[in-house]
Amino acid sequence: MLFDISPANIDNKYTGKKEEEKLVASVMVVAKKYQPGLIYIDECEKVWAAKKKGKKGKGGKKKKSDPSNPARIKKALAKWRTKWIDDKTRITIIGCTSEPEEGSKKEFKKFFDK
Repeated sequence: MLFDISPANIDNKYTGKKEEEKLVASVMVVAKKYQPGLIYIDECEKVWAAKKKGKKGKGGKKKKSDPSNPARIKKALAKWRTKWIDDKTRITIIGCTSEPEEGSKKEFKKFFDK
């Protein structure tokens, strides 16, 4: 099964409190039940965005709780990945980006195995 949880697909659709947690949990539960599963995240630099250096202040920075900010699923993904995916499960998470310089290398390495 293929699950596409790219920012473009979830943008402004899951706006309630803790909706991102429910979304990721649902995807993980179904992926584990109907293995093999592939979880695809396009534009992953938006989920694991690099911190901008330089200007201080509000600028264009979005809060993690903002429903239009894809970074709000980052914490839920990390939590459910460690809870549901191990060596015995056949679930793969693929992240794709055309702008890797916009993402945090440290966060990419921490979340993705390769």
